Amino acid sequence: NFPELRDALNTKWNVNILEPREGIGGHCLPKDTKMFLQSSKSVRSKIIIAATEVDKDYRIYRQTRAQTDTGHLI
Repeated sequence: NFPELRDALNTKWNVNILEPREGIGGHCLPKDTKMFLQSSKSVRSKIIIAATEVDKDYRIYRQTRAQTDTGHLI
């Protein structure tokens, strides 16, 4: 049971395992990734580009899954 394991590990002072969310979360990471890509056009980072594509696809998957599970458009 991952949630129980995560909660137990998070009782340690130096551990902070976050809950999985619907993609790159928070307000900083998505904009920082886009800003990094814009400012580094001469150095195209394949891993950053791939990460943003995976994030975009995962958000679409999660939305589709939520719609399927609930029967409602979200």
